[in-house]
Amino acid sequence: MRFRTTLAAAAVTTLLALSTTPGSAGAAVEGPIKLDRPPTAAEFDSGAVACLLTITGQAKSGEFLHGDPECWLITPGDRTEPWATTQTSTRAGSEPGPSLGAGSATGVTSAFTTVGTHYDGAWYSGSFITVQGTVCNGGWLNLSWDWINRISSTLSPCYVYHWDGYNLSGWAEGGWSPNLTYMSNAANSLSYT
Repeated sequence: MRFRTTLAAAAVTTLLALSTTPGSAGAAVEGPIKLDRPPTAAEFDSGAVACLLTITGQAKSGEFLHGDPECWLITPGDRTEPWATTQTSTRAGSEPGPSLGAGSATGVTSAFTTVGTHYDGAWYSGSFITVQGTVCNGGWLNLSWDWINRISSTLSPCYVYHWDGYNLSGWAEGGWSPNLTYMSNAANSLSYT
């Protein structure tokens, strides 16, 4: 299990509240803030991160092809998809970081569907990542380093297996139940059937 720092999570929540409070120094920031860097552990733990992973194809092995996830800071508890809003050009973070995304979320078309949304907390709570593609049919993926050992619940039209090793190795838990049991905070790869 990972250690959660309550003080760090409270600091992120306070900063987010200040950035959207009228009259505050950050009053110009409204709505979700697209990150140009990976989210921090404190941001994840505060429930303030929403990420989109867009599937671009599928290898013969069944592995989904994709770029890096694109992530936004959101108000904790907000389940609105920030990539669906018009204000995605605002960027957070003062230090340059690695590129988050091989393709722009604005290029997502109606042909794409949600293959699965995976949550950091139980019962669809906390930070989340949505995997967007066209089909389930046995596709799979390795999680990016920032989503390893984070998933506690999943919402999907597919039957999803959560694997504790890369490339669908080790123990697995699958099912229609939203909450993971022995694989909570332990997944390194996912498969969709």
